[in-house]
Amino acid sequence: GGAAFVRCCHLLALLAEGDEHISRALRSARALDLVADRLARATKGDALGTEWLPFATAAAHLLQILICEEDTQCMSIADPTLFVPAWAHSRKPDTTVDALIEALRRSLVHVGGHMVAQALHTSALRALGTVAHLSRSQAQRMLAVKGADLAVAVLRHDGSDEEAVSIALWYIAELAPGSPFSPKAIAVSGA
Repeated sequence: GGAAFVRCCHLLALLAEGDEHISRALRSARALDLVADRLARATKGDALGTEWLPFATAAAHLLQILICEEDTQCMSIADPTLFVPAWAHSRKPDTTVDALIEALRRSLVHVGGHMVAQALHTSALRALGTVAHLSRSQAQRMLAVKGADLAVAVLRHDGSDEEAVSIALWYIAELAPGSPFSPKAIAVSGA
């Protein structure tokens, strides 16, 4: 059920954080797709057996760790700045990006009522910002589905702390190079 999923996400996040080998093994085992798919289904209303917010927060945190964990394989090529992990090529991140965007949209737009920025918000924005940094086509997709609006919602939160504001601004900055139309799309979002 949902409670077991939450505990599993917490355990895997604890194991993977700071350990690139475990992170790589989990990515190779398609953990990104599996967790993102379950998050997407839960966000759309699948029965969870637990509350949605802790479920989504645990999933977003694990996705963030798997996406953001350093990968030293990039040091094996002549120009490490050109390295793109295998999981970030082409349309592979679609499921993850869609799930995180929808979870943010549900939390920030549809449910709302949070006094402060939640761990769900910061984890999802970190993961999405990293994907946007690695894949300009994904940055374009995020702009197309109004992903910048979600960061603006975090910025407009009266209870957003310095960390949440910093992450939201960084996310918007990662979206900016995604398209020649980015400045207009970001301006329309209110950033």
